[in-house]
Amino acid sequence: MDFIYGLLIGCPALGLLSRHWSTILVPLVGMPLYLIGKDEHWWGCCGTGDSWQIAAVVLTVVATTATALAVVLGRAISGVRGRNAARG
Repeated sequence: MDFIYGLLIGCPALGLLSRHWSTILVPLVGMPLYLIGKDEHWWGCCGTGDSWQIAAVVLTVVATTATALAVVLGRAISGVRGRNAARG
């Protein structure tokens, strides 16, 4: 469970600091991979329980959305524009 909290807090923080859109891939891949691994007992003896697939989808959507909003906020604060913004 601590790893989930780490992803829910760490991914938006990473997005805010890096301001790169590719940061969205971290929760998009990390959250399902962790929960699938937990269900398959890759991380030890504890499983996920009933309806873990629903939790996986909800947590992935929440973490990905929070990371995307953090990237937008980071880019707005720093004034970063798209690649072609300087061309006019």
